[in-house]
Amino acid sequence: MSTEKEIWQGSPSQWENAQSIAICILLCWLIVPLFVIIYKRIYTKRHKFRITNQRIVEEFGVFHTTINETELQRVKDIRYEQTFFQKLFGLSTITLITSDVSNVITIINYVKNGRQLREDIRNAVEERRKEIGVRELDTFGR
Repeated sequence: MSTEKEIWQGSPSQWENAQSIAICILLCWLIVPLFVIIYKRIYTKRHKFRITNQRIVEEFGVFHTTINETELQRVKDIRYEQTFFQKLFGLSTITLITSDVSNVITIINYVKNGRQLREDIRNAVEERRKEIGVRELDTFGR
């Protein structure tokens, strides 16, 4: 077995909260929006991803921390999306569809260099499958 090497580590950009912040600014005469902005900023800051040549680890939460771990060979499909707003700031969204029962979809929002990250993940998935001798098999039922 090879040693685990990090491919990418990061968290979503604070631009993910732009819409919520705009709404809170419009409602600034209320005190609650201030707490919403603070909570969303902390949540985004604590939402972390770590992708290695063996697994994908997602950690999130403010008051309660959750860690999702998916073996890399379980990634079935990778989707790259870039909205108009994301294009303006050089950000994108990567969606990983996996065969992991507990974590079927992993969304990495508002990341820089999304195309390169998608390609790096795709290559790592293929390498990992070859390394451990796993093939993906799609079945279609009637």
